[in-house]
Amino acid sequence: EELNNASVWKEGNINKDKNMDFIWTDGANKFDRKLYGIKSVLKNDIDVEVVTNKYNLYEMMDGKHMAKSQILNDKMKVKDDDLYILRPIGGGQGAGIKVMKGRDIPEGEERKDMIQKMYGDVEKTRFAQRIKTNEIMVSEYIKDLMLYDGKVFHLRMYFVPSIINGKFKGYLLKFGKIITAKEKYDEKRVTEHEVHDSHIKNATKDLQFPEDLISHIGQKKVDNIFKNMEEILKMVSVKGEKYIKNYPEIKNGFSMFGVDFM
Repeated sequence: EELNNASVWKEGNINKDKNMDFIWTDGANKFDRKLYGIKSVLKNDIDVEVVTNKYNLYEMMDGKHMAKSQILNDKMKVKDDDLYILRPIGGGQGAGIKVMKGRDIPEGEERKDMIQKMYGDVEKTRFAQRIKTNEIMVSEYIKDLMLYDGKVFHLRMYFVPSIINGKFKGYLLKFGKIITAKEKYDEKRVTEHEVHDSHIKNATKDLQFPEDLISHIGQKKVDNIFKNMEEILKMVSVKGEKYIKNYPEIKNGFSMFGVDFM
């Protein structure tokens, strides 16, 4: 109940003197961070491959709610006129991601060179230390995406798995962010980052979920979207319970994962 009370998390409604330790998944950050105004101290690093390897996550989900995906290899055939999203499975924050038409995806040695270049982009980010593979995940591009003010967008929500008195539970916070691409969707420009990359650095407005989405598409549709998100994260809770553990020095605690829904 308290986890879903938005006022608890917003700056101005918390006890600033209270000591709160957080465990962060992006362990390359060796400094204090702030979460909704709460000073957080890095307690430990998490580098669980089932979390950081995007294709492992895809396989865990059995493909349900996920765009059809596979690992790009020399033999994989693509359709000339179809759109595909290519992303390094060990990366993050959009590094190395490409949107390409099938006819523009090279073959043979040129394909290998492209994959190396994509991982070269990832190595410039803070995720370089967790790269354990040079594999690329290729997914079908979702057609007829819902747009916000004509722009591609995603919802950044927070999944909170907790272990209290040895019992595992997963929570989805009821509020989050709506993050858009920089420029309006245009089929002719869909392969350009400004059009397809919904990212915090590209969003030109500060938009909140659910209120700003309710005003855009109505309460009924937003309720349905939230219901779908709950269903997905129930599956994550069931599959992830054996992977998500408290650290030995913490008897009762929780982790917080940013989850992007499109």
